[in-house]
Amino acid sequence: MGIIFFLANFAGYPKSWDVCSQLGQSEGYQDLATRQELMAFALTHCPPSSIELLLAASSSLQTEVSPSIKEILTCMTSMLLGVCI
Repeated sequence: MGIIFFLANFAGYPKSWDVCSQLGQSEGYQDLATRQELMAFALTHCPPSSIELLLAASSSLQTEVSPSIKEILTCMTSMLLGVCI
């Protein structure tokens, strides 16, 4: 509930989307799920002129979050063989 509550209260601040965008794109912030929420908030509240850039950044973040097919197959194979990697 933490980040959602924060964002709900932050929505009245005119540049809140920009702050959330910067946090969401910060590679130093390791919580990828929260970064996704921040980017979603930024996309919802940004001016139309910023949507294209934010979509690109959000897409890049999504790629970072989603495991590759190779990673999934490696994990499944390891589980089937009883090997922990």
